[in-house]
Amino acid sequence: METDPQWRAFRDSRLRWQPKILQKLDLQKEGVYTLRGPRQVGKTTLIKIWISQLLENHVDPRAVFYYSCDLLNDKKELFAVLEQYQNISLNRGFKHRYIFLDEVTLIEDWQHAVKQAVDLGWMQNTTILASGSSAIDLRRGAERMPGRRGRAEKLDWVLMPLSFGEFLKYCYPELPTLTISLDLLCNGVQIKNLVSDWLSFALRFQFALEEYLKTGGFPLALERYLRQREVDESLRQAYLSVLRSDVEKLRRNRGILNSLLARIVITEGSPQSWQNLSKDAGIGSPNTAIDYVEILGDSFLLFVLQALDRNRKAAEPKKDKKIYFCDPLVRDAISKDLGLPGLPLEHKVEAAVGFHLIRLFEKNPEEGLSHLNKVYYWRNVKGKEVDFVALYEKGVLPLEVKFQESINKEDYSLIQRSFGSGVVVTKNVLERREGILFLPAALFLQME
Repeated sequence: METDPQWRAFRDSRLRWQPKILQKLDLQKEGVYTLRGPRQVGKTTLIKIWISQLLENHVDPRAVFYYSCDLLNDKKELFAVLEQYQNISLNRGFKHRYIFLDEVTLIEDWQHAVKQAVDLGWMQNTTILASGSSAIDLRRGAERMPGRRGRAEKLDWVLMPLSFGEFLKYCYPELPTLTISLDLLCNGVQIKNLVSDWLSFALRFQFALEEYLKTGGFPLALERYLRQREVDESLRQAYLSVLRSDVEKLRRNRGILNSLLARIVITEGSPQSWQNLSKDAGIGSPNTAIDYVEILGDSFLLFVLQALDRNRKAAEPKKDKKIYFCDPLVRDAISKDLGLPGLPLEHKVEAAVGFHLIRLFEKNPEEGLSHLNKVYYWRNVKGKEVDFVALYEKGVLPLEVKFQESINKEDYSLIQRSFGSGVVVTKNVLERREGILFLPAALFLQME
């Protein structure tokens, strides 16, 4: 491990991020697992941490196999790699084997090679972890192996960029941890207990939030931030290069991608139809816009909200969509590269709030973010809109973002009239009024 570049970078970093998934995913259980997430989010580093832990626990190094699949051309070559390892490890008496196939989505129909190995009986007492940045490929791959993946309760996992709460933990450890849960929505006592802590540290939390909305949650960006308190332009360009390279590998056009991204930056968070998006981007067919947006959404770079039908508690597919970027660093990189002005802070807060709702409520985010089924927006018959509406066990949670110094009746009257209660995410107002919870963004984004 000491010669491995990702492991050395992790060992020498100031961030040393250890995602919660490290404790949640039990590699001792036989099965075929998938790990999804955007490129550069740290999936390879996470795999190397797992390998290090296995070796520290005295697992025979020959029982641990890692392969970077970007070196392979097709499923036949992948099967040959699995066959070679099977032959090497055969009859060595390993109690359990661990196979890590990194960035397997770069191989078309990768699942066929794994399925063939399973059918040949090679995968007994073996854990396979297949990682990749495409939810579409991994989901299809998983679906084509019915009954062959194992019996673990959860087989599919996703690694997202650091949340604001994690950002505070690693970049501002001197700030107190304010434990905020969904119970806050109906617990007035907890609000009173929070007020004094919030008033004592409000300015520092707000400063930290503004910094987070510059750096985003990608580990390398935060490592740079910890070392020099800024993210240089070269890093932004590196993320853009990876984004465009991945889209081109899917045989899509860079010019169409740039035109579409420009329109999404300009219209982020505004309801629009596929027809208008494609027309304004100058790309002709709405189906082309849908195709590209789904690729970006299922690569965890943006998320798509549909309008909520409150009666059915489901999407209204014919109505306009709202599109947001998942991470502020990616959005800023695209804006600068295309010569577009940066977004005001309140717009960045709105996108961050929407993405945090996905973290809180979506049951299967590993399947991509282009077809959500727990987080929506809502619009009444007069065209008045509530920014977000989340469905969860206790019912419906409407949420409006008003990142401003003061809140008046007009700012929450639509939620109050239409839903009776809800949340308004503010800049610094923390109170409950007329059934509405007013919660500063720097607190809401710490909610778990």
